[in-house]
Amino acid sequence: MASNIMNKEATVMIVGHSFVRRLHRECGNDALHKLRLDQHFKAVTFGPQSILFDDLYHAKLATLCRNRGVSILVVDIGTNDISNLTKVDEDQVVEWAGDLIAFTDGLPVKGVVLCHVLPRTRRIACTEMEFRINADTYNDALKRLAVNTKFVINTQQGFSNMYEENIRRVIHRPVETWSDDGIHIAARSMPKYTQRLRQAVLAAKRAMD
Repeated sequence: MASNIMNKEATVMIVGHSFVRRLHRECGNDALHKLRLDQHFKAVTFGPQSILFDDLYHAKLATLCRNRGVSILVVDIGTNDISNLTKVDEDQVVEWAGDLIAFTDGLPVKGVVLCHVLPRTRRIACTEMEFRINADTYNDALKRLAVNTKFVINTQQGFSNMYEENIRRVIHRPVETWSDDGIHIAARSMPKYTQRLRQAVLAAKRAMD
């Protein structure tokens, strides 16, 4: 589809956990401009927020996407579900990733952005290390299973990990560098969060053009 048509018709919808709620609060009704997507899309809208996987699957998202003319769906979810696990559970988190991919693949949208889960240090039922292992397993499963060109993975680079060119390896960054409470993205880090979302959304658009 030609880019000029995409500019006129495409709408982005963002759904997910409390990060999405905070982003919505930050952007208000001007998300299109604040995410610097006004040159590429008609609108940016928000769907269900502060949700678990089960909430997403019961949110009548297909109807919502059709009614709003959504072309690209951004889903940032999983951290609350993983925080409820009491131990490392590879089978469960891989199942969650697979179910999410299957569900969003069936929605009437042309592109889907799936976001990696970031580490947490508070309000978790397991240890911090066990949470990180579960999150890393979930994130790896998203990358491994979402092979359809409909999908773009937002790795949230710069939050939980950062590639250091000088030593050529990935290092883990402390949660405190981007979160004040060990759970949510701090206001000072919201620009980076929106930048990563924007990059992923534009990657999804390029795949559609």
